[in-house]
Parts: sequence; structure tokens; C-alpha cells
Amino acid sequence: MKRYVWLFMLLVACNDDDSQTLLIDGRWSMISYSCGLLGGGQFGQGENVWTIDANAKTLIIEKTAKNILGCVMESGTYDITVAEDKFIIGTTAYDYRIDGDSLLVSDMPEVDGPAFTLVKL
Repeated sequence: MKRYVWLFMLLVACNDDDSQTLLIDGRWSMISYSCGLLGGGQFGQGENVWTIDANAKTLIIEKTAKNILGCVMESGTYDITVAEDKFIIGTTAYDYRIDGDSLLVSDMPEVDGPAFTLVKL
């Protein structure tokens, strides 16, 4: 009986935010972006792909489409840190939220910071 009580306490103590951190891993296709006052745009599926590996702390961006605005990062490999509600790329901390098959990433959108919408591939 003591084992069941201990197991129950362990399950209750688990943090739901950890599951969101695990859900961010994988391949995502950016479908839209907003650069605040500069405007925004859209990408076709597969034109701007983010491969996120939270354990390896890497983000690989493969971008085949050109965008006019500078808030969308170029192709390359970036160092990242993923916390319960922050997605840090280099030194910029973004808020993130997973909503079904969508990943919403933003940096102070209330003051016209950049925001990105990605869908799971």
C-alpha cells in the first residue's frame, strides 16, 4: 500500500509544464509571422522549417523562401534553451505556447515585438 501512496504522490508532484517542453521537440513549419510595425507575412508549408531538439539545445532552420522583413531568422543552426514558458534562441527569450498542432512563439507582441506561428510536420 505504501508503494501506491508514494507513486500517487510522485504523479501529483509532476509538473504539467514539462510535458509542454517535451511537445516542442520535432519539425515545425512556419506559416505566418508578424514583425510589429513592419508588418508580417506568410510562408507556404515547408518553406521555413524549424527542427527543435530541446535535449541537444539546438534549433535548425531550413528556409527556402525569401522574406522581406528582417525579424524572421535565416537558415542555420542556433543554440536554444527551452524552459517551461520560455524559448530562448541565442540571447532572445521568446514566450511560447503549444495549441494542438500549432506552436506560437512571440517576443513582447504587446509592444509590437515579433510573433511566429508554426504547425507540426
